[in-house]
Amino acid sequence: MTPFYLSAVVLLFREDLCRKKILYLLPYFLIAFSYLVFRSLLLNINESLSKNLSLFQMNGWEHLAGLFQVFSWYISRLFYPKGIVLQWATEVFHQDIFWNSLGAVSLLLFFLLLCVRFSKEKVCQLAVVWALIGFVPACLAAFRVLDSGVYIEPHWFAFSSIGFFILAAYFCLIMLDRSRKFGLIFLFITIFAWGRLSYDYNQIWADQKTYARFWFQEVPNLESVHFYLAKAYKDEGNFKESRKYYRWLLNDHSSDSDIYNDMGGMDVADGDWKGAELNYRKVLDINPFSAEAYNNLGIVYINQGQREKAKEYFLQALVHDPLMIEPRLNLARTLLKDFEYKQAADLCFKNLDIKKNDAGTLFMLIDIFIREKDLVNMKKYVYQMINHETDPVVLTALAVKMGENNFMDCALDSYTKVMHVAPDYKDAYLNAGVFFAKMGNYDEAIHLWKFGLNIDPSDQRFKNHIAKAIQLKLK
Repeated sequence: MTPFYLSAVVLLFREDLCRKKILYLLPYFLIAFSYLVFRSLLLNINESLSKNLSLFQMNGWEHLAGLFQVFSWYISRLFYPKGIVLQWATEVFHQDIFWNSLGAVSLLLFFLLLCVRFSKEKVCQLAVVWALIGFVPACLAAFRVLDSGVYIEPHWFAFSSIGFFILAAYFCLIMLDRSRKFGLIFLFITIFAWGRLSYDYNQIWADQKTYARFWFQEVPNLESVHFYLAKAYKDEGNFKESRKYYRWLLNDHSSDSDIYNDMGGMDVADGDWKGAELNYRKVLDINPFSAEAYNNLGIVYINQGQREKAKEYFLQALVHDPLMIEPRLNLARTLLKDFEYKQAADLCFKNLDIKKNDAGTLFMLIDIFIREKDLVNMKKYVYQMINHETDPVVLTALAVKMGENNFMDCALDSYTKVMHVAPDYKDAYLNAGVFFAKMGNYDEAIHLWKFGLNIDPSDQRFKNHIAKAIQLKLK
């Protein structure tokens, strides 16, 4: 819609003949028209939209009634910004059409009257025109996914919102001209109230679950809300709640492979290998070429002790996606259990050709060379990780692994790197303290644990380690 916003500026403010204005705007509209034609042909937007409208048997008045509901919701949030969400939807209207349709017509007349009222105020007229232009694409887009009802996303109306605030600023100036004292009081109250609401919204955005629960309260039947809630509960390990929302989605979306993938992942975490296998096979029923599903099934079979079958699925995953890192890494792990070190290492080298410093692959190579007692190559890949890795979790895990295998210089260098890149990562100090305590250097261990305790005074692990180290020093 950008050419239409630009055209409004040109038509209202450019001091030229109408013919010159049209010629000036013509390239913009040719580009926009070409984009719309190709997008329509490639994405079958028109077919999808007409199918949705025919599916719900909507006539023009019902279409108008649905638009009035979503537009009035958006406009009301401009005046009182409460209950704003990423997507908002209302049911498709088949009853009580008259008043909603009348409201839509009245809203359009109101904007047209504003255009006439501001015929001499070009900036205000531009604001009204921008508001109207912003509504136009939503008249079609609101009906794209009628499974959720008539829906909108507030970001569609960015320019409409700019128009609203231009008008708001104009009316504030009028108030200040008529009564400066009253106008200043009104501005202060408005800015304070909106600032407070903005602060409250920032708290709601604290994490995905908090926001998704707020969103669910506002639009409980919107599918995307259930999906984000399911994801949030899954990420925090509350699988029971997560499955509840996923099952709600499966009532209408039994062909959504992402849902089955996530449910399979939860089954794996619970050790329910049969359930995981069932969910991942449903993914393959939907998408027989899913490399991720083959890889996940391979992991299931590994954990069931079916190594040969697991190898087949890892290889099948690589057939469908030769650049995927995980199946090759899982296959290398399987070969390592069978003491096939060279084949496992070759798979790791192939991974490094695809992703030079992949942490999982480097860990695997280090493990292989430790088992083969090839210390030269082992140190080569240890220092490749130390030099290129910046994730404190990975670096700390590397340091712990080196310490457990008595490669003290490598462990010390790993701890040094992690404390350099992430000085507030407390687990590095916890594990580094354990590292020094095992070598009998209790003073250095206590020093590191005290440093970690300063980062997180509530972490009882540091206090326990310090107390134990002091007791050992006294013996």
